[in-house]
Amino acid sequence: MEITHSEREVTFIVQVKDQSQTDSVAEALQEKGLHVQRVLRTLGVVGGTGPRTLSRVISGIPGVGMVREDDGGFYTPPPSEAVPS
Repeated sequence: MEITHSEREVTFIVQVKDQSQTDSVAEALQEKGLHVQRVLRTLGVVGGTGPRTLSRVISGIPGVGMVREDDGGFYTPPPSEAVPS
């Protein structure tokens, strides 16, 4: 069975509207299928992985302020003569 683009696991960064709600939002995210990996209470941020299709579900959870999919890529430009190495 081939995995489609929408079924691939992606990393989600979730910003919680009210930092005091971070734990309850993290629990709700987990109940909806997000594999919660980090809860940064002082920042009101929850990070985890799940299928790309979770994005809309996460956005609808009360207390969620922002959702960002992170492809995990870190890219640097190729060396240039204008930039010393």
